Amino acid sequence: MAVREVWIERRKWPDAPHYGHPGWVLGSDEHGTWLELRKGSPIRRADELVRHAEETAAMVLAAVMAGEAPFDGSRADAWRRQRSR
Repeated sequence: MAVREVWIERRKWPDAPHYGHPGWVLGSDEHGTWLELRKGSPIRRADELVRHAEETAAMVLAAVMAGEAPFDGSRADAWRRQRSR
């Protein structure tokens, strides 16, 4: 499987952007979808560069809704809308 770059946008509350940064999809398992966050990647708040990542890290986007398939990049907004109700 080729590692694919995605944009990760963290939000504060459902509608306010918090931080955004690139990530690389490593794969999915029963825990969710695993993403690599690379050292030196730019971290932004809106259009402002806040800093560069100091470390390489991994994060998992957990499948939180019963029966949900692994993350494919297209359902994040739908998930946020459902959670904000």
